[in-house]
Amino acid sequence: MLTFSSLMQKIYFILFFLLEHQLITAANDTSWLNKKWHACNKDTAVYYSLSNKVDTSWHRKIYYVTPCKLYMEGNYTDSLCRIKTGHFNWFNKDGGRESSALYQKGKPLNITHFHSNGKIKTKLDYDNAYGAIYVNSWDANGNESLIDSFYNDVFGHECHEDTAFSKGIINKEDDIWHLRFFYRRNDSIMINSFYKERLCKTRINYWVRYYKGIAIDSITYSSNGKKILEWLYTNEGIKNKIKTFDSGKLVNELYFHKNGQKNYYKEYDSTWKITMAKNWDEHGQEIAVDSLIKYPQPIENEGKWKQQLIKKINDNQSFSRKEKKDFYGTVYIGFIIDSNGNLDSALITTASTFPKMDTVILNICRQEHTWKAGTYHGRRDLFRMRAYFSFVAGKLVDYKPYY
Repeated sequence: MLTFSSLMQKIYFILFFLLEHQLITAANDTSWLNKKWHACNKDTAVYYSLSNKVDTSWHRKIYYVTPCKLYMEGNYTDSLCRIKTGHFNWFNKDGGRESSALYQKGKPLNITHFHSNGKIKTKLDYDNAYGAIYVNSWDANGNESLIDSFYNDVFGHECHEDTAFSKGIINKEDDIWHLRFFYRRNDSIMINSFYKERLCKTRINYWVRYYKGIAIDSITYSSNGKKILEWLYTNEGIKNKIKTFDSGKLVNELYFHKNGQKNYYKEYDSTWKITMAKNWDEHGQEIAVDSLIKYPQPIENEGKWKQQLIKKINDNQSFSRKEKKDFYGTVYIGFIIDSNGNLDSALITTASTFPKMDTVILNICRQEHTWKAGTYHGRRDLFRMRAYFSFVAGKLVDYKPYY
């Protein structure tokens, strides 16, 4: 006959066995992540992730490695956990909720941030086009706050601090809102701007964009949000173009050579038709008007180059045919081509759901180092372009650049 003590021992044994089995199963499904949520070795991990399919979505939980507590929980529409859907929650190491959000097709419908005492810090509501329709902030005592900070990803979408590309700080100064963005990688200024309202819909005073601490785009605005003047500079801080506006309408543009000499000037009427244009060479001598914008081109025939590009991608042996047959999607890659026609950089701007295929395409694109330089009004200049690459069963079927 079983005694109470022996019965409890058997129960404890069964519970221990089930718990151990659950932990082993979890470990087999574990992904180790660094601070940026990128896959890494267990020894360097800050988080670990567990995911499983529930009905038509993938449920994901991310835990702190130390202490072993829940960090994030939510659902995705894809197995790679890229497209968020439904409710998400983030927690601090003490178990308190830091943020919550509701997503639809990867875009937030609302986001709420919390103070450590559980009171709401910030609340944002969005429309279906990811346009903010409501935002407000409160301090830890529940009083409305006139200063707040937040984090954005590389596309300008609100995100968690861990995966942020930039940090935003907004505060009210008299009757206007001062908004600044800083690069997360080095805390240098990225954008400095002023707005009429908390939702930051109407720019006033000025808006300045920076690159490595140098202002490269500066716009002044009237009190009703109309553009007055716009200055554009190269990444080296060299004056590139000045635009003049009247009641927000462009009336003239003046371009410059790299040595500071005028390059091209044109005026517009109220229908945006060019009424006058002039061109100058680098020595300040007036020359025949060249109003064209000629985009960078491959050194050889563009059609032939495109065929060779597609062939290189499709002939790549980085993965097996069995793997390739599941690769369906489109990846967008951004290019910067300098004024000498050299490829300055190439990077993925919008990934597909197949990172292996994206990487192959990107690496092959980076092999094309030299282009025919593009020109603005006869002046060679830096160009940014974007191209999409669509693939079916691991084969590239379409490629198209646009500027």
